[in-house]
Amino acid sequence: RNIHPSGVLHAFRTTAASSKPNAPSNGREEHTFAWISNSLHIELAIKHLEKFGFDRSQGIVFIPYSTQRNWLDRYPNAAPALETTEHGKVVVYLNWRPYPNGLGKLGEGD
Repeated sequence: RNIHPSGVLHAFRTTAASSKPNAPSNGREEHTFAWISNSLHIELAIKHLEKFGFDRSQGIVFIPYSTQRNWLDRYPNAAPALETTEHGKVVVYLNWRPYPNGLGKLGEGD
């Protein structure tokens, strides 16, 4: 079976429970996404995510997609926090939502 070389890394982490009074006693689960232009560069994105507490042992999953637009059309409320280029460069979006309404930055062929 052919797998698209591009796709999304879906990573999540659980933050520690707060010790403050009246705060929830359990941890909080956080999700983030990384667009991978070429699956040869997955490890670069994972290493970046690990710097921010997204541990591969907690779950980082690669989901193949033919284009970024296909993924954003399917999940309009999600947006990648970072992406890797075809040549392996990691591009980080500081606000974690680079696309207004999930689609603003992409051209028709993306």
